[in-house]
Amino acid sequence: MTARLPTQTMPLRPILSTTSAPIFVLCMLALVIMGMPDYLLAQTTTTIKSVPTLFAIQLGITPPVQIQRYEGGEPVSTAVVAVESLSGLPNKHPRPVLFRDIVFDYLPIPGAGLNTVLTDALGGNSQPLFGAIVSMDSMKKELSRLTFQDAFVWSIEFSDMDVTLTGQIPVIRISSAIPHTATLSGSNQIMTYSAAVKGPVKSSFQLSIHTLETSSHKSARVEPLRFTVPITPQIVQEAQYFGVPGHPDYANLLAVLPESETAPFIVWQQQLRRTRIEHQSA
Repeated sequence: MTARLPTQTMPLRPILSTTSAPIFVLCMLALVIMGMPDYLLAQTTTTIKSVPTLFAIQLGITPPVQIQRYEGGEPVSTAVVAVESLSGLPNKHPRPVLFRDIVFDYLPIPGAGLNTVLTDALGGNSQPLFGAIVSMDSMKKELSRLTFQDAFVWSIEFSDMDVTLTGQIPVIRISSAIPHTATLSGSNQIMTYSAAVKGPVKSSFQLSIHTLETSSHKSARVEPLRFTVPITPQIVQEAQYFGVPGHPDYANLLAVLPESETAPFIVWQQQLRRTRIEHQSA
């Protein structure tokens, strides 16, 4: 028989009478001697666990560098449904296990090895990476470690800039295709890593294009700039791998300017149109 605990919504009923009072006292004495039920102990016992508040990424043997946040890396799979020919009953089995992309926000740190990885990717020279993302508590103690290997950076997104976004810090959002990850327990040791310093804010920026007569203009907003490179996953013996990255693609620049600052851009556009017409007629 399963005991049911009364709730606040259940009506209260008298449980004692003149004849049952001695029996109730004996039951209470038995509980004191034998111990209280387990469910009461479970209700009064709590375990406080550390919550990750700091994160760092380590690539190869380079020192770890701080990242602002991250998500992804979990193994996922979907079910395949096939109907058996004899019984007509559905038969389900999982597809090969894949791993979600690891996406993290990075505030550039001078001299960090991650900067070289981003520079190579922007130049169309993405290389497979191995390393780990370390989760720490507020005291910089390592709580867990998400390891990965043969990862490719396939997306780099530079933050938007806007004069109205005062106090917000621009970060670079990086997406990596991961064929395999593993989550390990942390060492509980104090981590040493390169920490991000307070950088510029989104509301303070300049838009500079070297082909214009004037190098700086008062811009109101610049939309996020995204670099992507196609990476085709391949399944080999139920394991996922990534082939050679394709040709990179760069997003168009979209900026909002005050009308008083648009004259150089209009002249620039007219020059480009004349140059194109001359090439077509030649």
